[in-house]
Amino acid sequence: MTCGLAFTACSVEDNPNPLPLGQPDPDEWEIDFFALSQKYADKVGLTITAAVYDNVGTTSIENADLKEPAEDGSTKASEVLDPRFGVQTGTKWFFYTNHGKTGLYQGNGGGRTFGVLDVKAGQVITVEVTEAPSIKSGDVELCASTDSTYSYFANADGNVVFNLARYNVISKISVKKFYGAEYTVKFVNEKGEKVKDDVKHMGLINKPVELWPSDKAAIVPAEGGKLIFKEADNTAENVVKKDGSTVITVTFREAEKYYAVLNCMAGSTLLYQFNDAEKYWFYEGDELILHPSRCYGKDGVYYTTPATTWNGTQVKFPGNLTPTVKGGKTYYQTTQSYEADSSIVYFANFEDLALPKEDAGNGIGLGQLEGTVNNWYSWTNAVWERLDGGRGIRLDKDAYVWTEPINAPSGGYKVVIYGRNDGSAEAAVPYVIGTKGDTEVTWLEDNPYGIKPWGAGTTGENVIENMPITKGTRLAIKNPDEANLITLDDIKVVKIAPAE
Repeated sequence: MTCGLAFTACSVEDNPNPLPLGQPDPDEWEIDFFALSQKYADKVGLTITAAVYDNVGTTSIENADLKEPAEDGSTKASEVLDPRFGVQTGTKWFFYTNHGKTGLYQGNGGGRTFGVLDVKAGQVITVEVTEAPSIKSGDVELCASTDSTYSYFANADGNVVFNLARYNVISKISVKKFYGAEYTVKFVNEKGEKVKDDVKHMGLINKPVELWPSDKAAIVPAEGGKLIFKEADNTAENVVKKDGSTVITVTFREAEKYYAVLNCMAGSTLLYQFNDAEKYWFYEGDELILHPSRCYGKDGVYYTTPATTWNGTQVKFPGNLTPTVKGGKTYYQTTQSYEADSSIVYFANFEDLALPKEDAGNGIGLGQLEGTVNNWYSWTNAVWERLDGGRGIRLDKDAYVWTEPINAPSGGYKVVIYGRNDGSAEAAVPYVIGTKGDTEVTWLEDNPYGIKPWGAGTTGENVIENMPITKGTRLAIKNPDEANLITLDDIKVVKIAPAE
């Protein structure tokens, strides 16, 4: 898709105020990094560095020049790039080949931010790159894209900053003026009823109208449901008229509604099933992510499944699953496999401990909550506020949860708490553990079993290596510090392996 935008210069006929023939437009420019990489292919150590900087948003972007190390260790300019192209302050860029393309590559471990300075409203920024950059700041909108070329229309004057994912290469960047006229896009459903306000775009005069990606984006009406793109007027036969009278109508249809079923199985034994049609559904074009528990208990045996992501287990729908139709509904169904783990004597998800029994997710490890849950932290970007096994809790200061009785033989056990410290500082005392009696809790405030500090921004296990537990004990977990931002996911009690 090119949408008639300035991958090449507009013709004189399209320009209502043409410059004298052959005179370059000072507001149009481009840098061909691939050509530069070939030109300087024999120059070892050639890099993109920076000299003068301009603050753009929250990121300092420097005007970048091409530098070549001299024999005395200093640098001399080998090529002066357009001063309106900038890279993030303190980063080092060089020529590199990756993903089949050669061009500009950022070698630092930190940000990969580049920018275009002094963009004018109505200009189009085109970037040839191995993966689409994201817009960090600036009033621009993606208006055209191919597999490796992305164009952004500037709605206003200003600076534009892009973020680029790691391992990507920029082959070329250009800024061109756009000469044309407005056209209108209308949005209707299959009954011809308006479903979205009209929008206006700019197009090259007498060139075919192009739909922007945003014109085809799904619509979620206020009354619910989802509409997805069906068709549009034949854009090849509709050209942009100079008087701005061109109108294109885009038709949307109702998206299909799909249902997910997830069976958590240990061989032929069903441990838990996600099959609630009121909860586990998603619209056509969307993705539903379920987070089954890492562990389920059945008949006194605990079963585990390997983690598939940094935060545990997740299953995506529809994925590559084949749908089935039953009773007029379309279902996607799959299985998560579990294996028995004889070392575990108790397991619970913290969200189940903090919920009433009838609302608990997996039917095991039920307890109670005293105090307030500060935050229900979701591990997923799915549309549901709560998916079983996919959420943790963050307790207010002095709030605590406690487990069911741990009915294992009295002795020493390893207690493993999984979660995350979302704070910017280490939590020296991330939680306090105690034992819950019928009427009171005995807190082990002096940390006799060596609860470890929890590093800032880290996810994983916090382990008490050896804690004596009497059969029938209910463990309690408390937040001792209002500054703690610890999200608790699950707790398990494990047999200690005998010494060799």
